[in-house]
Amino acid sequence: MPMPFAIARGMRTQWWLNATPDLDRLRLMDWREFERLVGAAYRRCGYQISMQGGPGADGGVDLVLRMKGKVLAVQCKRWRTGTVGVDLVRELYGAMAGMHAHGAIFVTTGSFTPPAIDFARDKPIELVDGRGLVALLRRLPKIPDEAAGEALLVNAGIGYAPARVVTEDGFDAHFQVNYLAHFMLTLGLLELL
Repeated sequence: MPMPFAIARGMRTQWWLNATPDLDRLRLMDWREFERLVGAAYRRCGYQISMQGGPGADGGVDLVLRMKGKVLAVQCKRWRTGTVGVDLVRELYGAMAGMHAHGAIFVTTGSFTPPAIDFARDKPIELVDGRGLVALLRRLPKIPDEAAGEALLVNAGIGYAPARVVTEDGFDAHFQVNYLAHFMLTLGLLELL
């Protein structure tokens, strides 16, 4: 993804994290943006995040959280209305077992059916409904927008290039964006920091 778009997307996610949480607004988000928001929220809680989901089938896991040797599988469902049934919770439990995770978290803007709650009760599965998500977002420490933008600017980059691309000045594009661009950006902004 080109750096300006990654920066804008990251700044929007930071805005959502710093804004007063509102369940109706969360339900209107795009599903990709919702997954990024949930990931960023858990990142602020101290977890390392790996995004797993995508436009196709994700096997029941959208995010993988890691902290202190523990691995958690996370499924995100941003629905305008509706409840999460036991089948989706079972799917997450199966995915959790398949990846040998220590536990799982199911996050939704909706609610959970009584059978889904009963199924998760004696298992290492945390169910986070819309109200629980709003409560989590309210508990997060707020980061000044300026600091969030600086961190995102410095961390932007290319994760994968299908073929080696050489820029006009003779550098490998992956190396230039992921390493040289950060140096040049920091050098250019040093007086402002």
